[in-house]
Amino acid sequence: MKPGIGALFILNFVQVWNDYLWQLVIGQDKQMKTLMVGVATLMQDLNPNFAYKMTGATVAAIPMLIIFIMFQKYFTSGISIGAVKE
Repeated sequence: MKPGIGALFILNFVQVWNDYLWQLVIGQDKQMKTLMVGVATLMQDLNPNFAYKMTGATVAAIPMLIIFIMFQKYFTSGISIGAVKE
């Protein structure tokens, strides 16, 4: 049961982490913006700075990579459970 729960945890974490619309609706105050919304608003400027956008995207990807590395064993076995015929 651990592989299935591990795979579900990783997929759910990535979905919640990247949920742009909910974060945009809830965080109306400029100081309450999340990292994803802040990176997306960088492109709304007249002269966007692509270095800031790429840096923000890299920093935003770090927690997802850490979670995946921690649960990689469970994720790979959980995804392939139904693919093996006996």
